[in-house]
Amino acid sequence: MKTLKSYVKIWITPRFPSFLPRFLRPKNPVLPKACSKVLPAIARYGIDPTTPEEKKRHIIHSLCKPLSDCLLGTHDSMSSGAALCLKALVDSDNWRFASDDMVNEVCQNNAGALEESPRQTNTHMNLVMACFGQAQ
Repeated sequence: MKTLKSYVKIWITPRFPSFLPRFLRPKNPVLPKACSKVLPAIARYGIDPTTPEEKKRHIIHSLCKPLSDCLLGTHDSMSSGAALCLKALVDSDNWRFASDDMVNEVCQNNAGALEESPRQTNTHMNLVMACFGQAQ
């Protein structure tokens, strides 16, 4: 398990954000659900108790930023997939390391996505509820 954690921390965590938008493309309807399972695991194995606080924030930011940007995308399925993945990350223990700016960006972009397209209610509203649950 220690080998897997070090592999994720060194090789996967820094590179995964560049692959996120590819997982959410409309041609891959199954991948957003898989991504929502993998993302919290990457955060879990990429952050350990010895990781400095600033590095923890950076890891969460690097995982959230591409997804947050996808929330306002032109493809409904990509935006919906991003909301599904972000909800999984918000529900994880490591969401507590998200900076206030990142939390604000996710909330604002999600609100913008809901305003842009009324068809995006389920996954985006689930993200709203997850964010609300973390705020309490």
